[in-house]
Amino acid sequence: MSIREVSLGCRKRKVGDNESLKHFLENGRNLRKSKAYPINCEIKLNRVWKMSKKQIETIQYNRNKMAQEGRIDEYEASLPIYPYQKHWKPYPAIIPDGGITREGYVKEVWVKAIAEPIDNQHYLLIDPFVHDPEQWIQGFILDTTNLVRLLPSRDIEVKYYCSRMHL
Repeated sequence: MSIREVSLGCRKRKVGDNESLKHFLENGRNLRKSKAYPINCEIKLNRVWKMSKKQIETIQYNRNKMAQEGRIDEYEASLPIYPYQKHWKPYPAIIPDGGITREGYVKEVWVKAIAEPIDNQHYLLIDPFVHDPEQWIQGFILDTTNLVRLLPSRDIEVKYYCSRMHL
């Protein structure tokens, strides 16, 4: 069994045992042996949030109106709306030297943050979704084809870096 996704909040994990997971672990083992550090990548986060009853009613109202106007068909308008929604988003990240385990999992990642001056002080701004306990790390994307992917370790350590300070 291989770890597929890791929750940032309580370190729960989803497991799977298909062939692609073995391939992703092989990617990690190969990169660990290489001298390619630091590895630029994108961390793929899965955000989960609960919608209010009013939000669900608004979506259904808009779907019905669009169906009446002919912008969507009746079938699409009748699809169920679930109170829990998921959305994944990539964030620029770096895997530092030693950031991959022997098994091929990513055990440390640095997520890009932005330094912004406010009243002549520099503050590091971090998107709150990146460290939200409801987030799930789905993996790491290393190329534009989405073929070279890595999996997170159960004990992954998430840090932040700033690529440039505005002075």
